[in-house]
This record gives sequence, structure tokens and C-alpha cells, in this order.
Amino acid sequence: MPEGVQARYDGGMITFLLHGGQAGIASESNDEFFRALVANKPEPVRVLLLPFARKNEEYTERYASNETRIQKVNPKMKLKFIHGEESALAQQTTEADAVYLMGGDTTKLLMALRSVPKVTELLQGKTVAGSSAGAYALAKYYWSNDDASLGKGLGMLPMKIFAHFTPDKKIEYEKLAQYKENLPILALPEQAWVRMKG
Repeated sequence: MPEGVQARYDGGMITFLLHGGQAGIASESNDEFFRALVANKPEPVRVLLLPFARKNEEYTERYASNETRIQKVNPKMKLKFIHGEESALAQQTTEADAVYLMGGDTTKLLMALRSVPKVTELLQGKTVAGSSAGAYALAKYYWSNDDASLGKGLGMLPMKIFAHFTPDKKIEYEKLAQYKENLPILALPEQAWVRMKG
């Protein structure tokens, strides 16, 4: 049995897909990321789209563009998209098989996620993908490129994440390394992503 299917039913670990940013660009790496989001799930796969890191007026466009992109790279799969609503987020998370945390304003996204009681428990057995701010929200600590600052995520993964990473950001990387406790750092260039279990 594929591990993603087993995880869905045994209430086990979360499969994390962590992306370095610019997931909207057409590339094979980004296509693979969106295929992994729905892989090994019984159909129809229920995909919860969370644009809370974006401005409220951008939500409709973000729902539409991400639905189109995910369906395009998974043409033979039956997918059911759920548009995230902050007031119904706990119920929507329970119903979803996969959750996509879009990039943008990390603080705004964290406010929405922290309003959900026991959010980590609700995500058990699901695939949770985060791009840029979405990945930061899942980490314990992160480096924000937008305002050149350090921040604290939900801590679902005991690590520090640096998205939009480039080799010339050594000073920023060191600041993240020295921040708070000693934890592994995941430095992700744009369009790069990794899969982890947690």
C-alpha cells in the first residue's frame, strides 16, 4: 500500500511538502510539487486551498489559478477543491485529504492558523504543502525575506526554514542559525521543494 494512503487511514504522520517560493511559475519542479500534493490519495481528492497569506481581495484569483494549475498537472485525477474560510477552517481541515498553504504574508497566515484549536492534530494523516510563507508557518523558526526579520512558526517541524534562498544570503542564514535554539536549517531556493514526514 502506498505510504500516503496508509497515512490517511491510520491517523499517522503528516506528509509535508516544503517549497522555496514562486510555485506559480511554470516549471517541471513546480509541476512535481503539485502532483505530490494529491498523490496516493483516494479519489476524489479533497484539496483545501488556503490563501490567507494573501490580501483578502486576491483570494478569488488565487483559488481559481491554483485549481487550474493543480488540475492541469493531474489531468486524470478527480479533485474536489475546498476554498478555505477562516470561520470554517477547523471543519474544512477535517474534511480535506490535502492542504495547500500559499505564500505571501507569513504573519497574516499564522494568525488564521493559530485561530484553529489543535490544528496539528487536525492535519494528521494528510499531505500539507507550504510554499514560502506556507513553509514558514509549519517550521519552528524562519527568516522572512519580505521584512528581513526572524519569526516563529507553528513548530510542527522542529527546524528553521529559509525560503527564497540564494548563496549570497550568508549573513541572513547566519542570523537564522544563531536565532533561539540550535535546530537544523532547511534552505530552499525558489521553485525547489522537499518532502518530509512529521
